Amino acid sequence: MVGEHMSFISSIKNLFKRGGMALTGQSLTKITDHPKIGIDAREYDRIARNFNYYGNKFDPIKYRNSYGDLNKREFKSLNLTKTASRRLASIIFNEKCNITLRELEEDKEPSEELQQAIEFLNETLKDNNFYNLFEMNLEKGIAAGGFAMRPYIDHDKIKISWIRADQFYPLRSNTNEISECAIATKSMRIEGDENYYYTLLEFHEWEDDKYIISNELYKSDNKNEVGKQVPLETIYEDVAERVEYEGMRRPLFAYFKTPGANNKSLESPLGAGIVDNAKEVLDVINTTHDEFAWEVYSG
Repeated sequence: MVGEHMSFISSIKNLFKRGGMALTGQSLTKITDHPKIGIDAREYDRIARNFNYYGNKFDPIKYRNSYGDLNKREFKSLNLTKTASRRLASIIFNEKCNITLRELEEDKEPSEELQQAIEFLNETLKDNNFYNLFEMNLEKGIAAGGFAMRPYIDHDKIKISWIRADQFYPLRSNTNEISECAIATKSMRIEGDENYYYTLLEFHEWEDDKYIISNELYKSDNKNEVGKQVPLETIYEDVAERVEYEGMRRPLFAYFKTPGANNKSLESPLGAGIVDNAKEVLDVINTTHDEFAWEVYSG
């Protein structure tokens, strides 16, 4: 069992070794413009709005004073999205939860291999501070409708990368699960006197029985555009351009979506966030609080 674990770790390492893939030189305005990504771009407008509610980010109120001058003031809202998401995440999963393995036959005594697997699992969860970080990312997932996780290797240990809803783009899915995806990682670098924005797209795909991971890097001087594809070596020297892996039975990522159907986009495999079906209620509460706070301040 230990040998199999080490083989699994080595396999994950091999996924990130250098490969080779010719650049297409394509340019993208939005990530959803990529030919491999077929999901409606409006889903990510919805997710962005959900995160604005979660972050308590609202446009300022414009008003005219008694002299007729146009002024602005802060919108005084109550961040109920954050409060509700945090409470639900704490109820669903917290430090009192326990993750373990067991034999298929409940009455069977745990084998030595199973005990070693449990020790390996507990060590991995501890290394990742899983019980705290899962609750925290679950909170953001409840607000936006979902999130994802994937493993990576750091100093011979398996680490978990947490992927927000606005970084996860499904490529292919069925009624039960998303089997292919693209993961977007954005960064900014100062080159000379200019700010440049980089977007790394990591594709997880199936070709027959082979599991393919490929990476594409895009560069732009406009933070609102993905930009033009550039060589990975521009900022990622050790990231593979393409790797083929055999023997995989499941994707090397896990996607969590909120329970129930996405009634805002019936064809979407993504989940609906807590904001999506409570926006009107939240708007009424926030507007009422803002008007009351402004009346007290003005008085």
